[in-house]
Amino acid sequence: MAISVSVGVTVEAPGAAPEGSVARADTAMYAAKAAGRATFVTWTPRLTDDPPADDPTELAALQAANRDLRTRYQQLRHEAQLDARTGLLRDHAYENHVRALTTAGVDFSVVFVDIDLFHGYNERYTHIAGHQALAAVATALQEHTGIQGSVFRYGGEEFTIIVPRTESTLQEAEDLADRLPSTVAALDLVYDTSPFGHLTVSVGVAHTEQAHDDVTAWANMAMLDAKRSGRNRTQARRDH
Repeated sequence: MAISVSVGVTVEAPGAAPEGSVARADTAMYAAKAAGRATFVTWTPRLTDDPPADDPTELAALQAANRDLRTRYQQLRHEAQLDARTGLLRDHAYENHVRALTTAGVDFSVVFVDIDLFHGYNERYTHIAGHQALAAVATALQEHTGIQGSVFRYGGEEFTIIVPRTESTLQEAEDLADRLPSTVAALDLVYDTSPFGHLTVSVGVAHTEQAHDDVTAWANMAMLDAKRSGRNRTQARRDH
């Protein structure tokens, strides 16, 4: 794939409003795209939104190209947030979701899920099998979380699940976490170097009323406690 650039240029007088300058340069850039791409166009008054009397067809084509490009930009922006292997939103979207809930004053719980010994699984069964296993675990988490939980890909072999407590309770989030190890084990993803004979997960839970803004870190710490206690287990943190 050959990459090229289209450039819009505007020459401004001292004191010009920044938003006007950017708008004119933006219009010139789209004119460069409409002119065949890989070129530059300098803004002139005939590129404004008012159709030029001498060539309305040119401006109409430019405006149509502008709309198409903006639509494609929105599509690419959405796709950039998705993890290709699992179809889940990435950790950046998760952090935005957490900030939005915190700002709104909504209490929630975080379930932090980590696939045990996953690096060894990749080495033994090849990375392609690892990708398939990762996708299978993601699907299982989504199916067993329900509409009140939001599942995100978080790091290499980790997932986060947000459980808002608008209707649910602390215990419901912990019950969900308790079900996940058996849910993943039921997938029967063979891993013969594991003491369990198949791929497993360790799960941690934390709640905002204890962890406040560090709820993700607290859930991660709980998950590490579950690993230290023997893996394929769940640990909830309700203290400070």
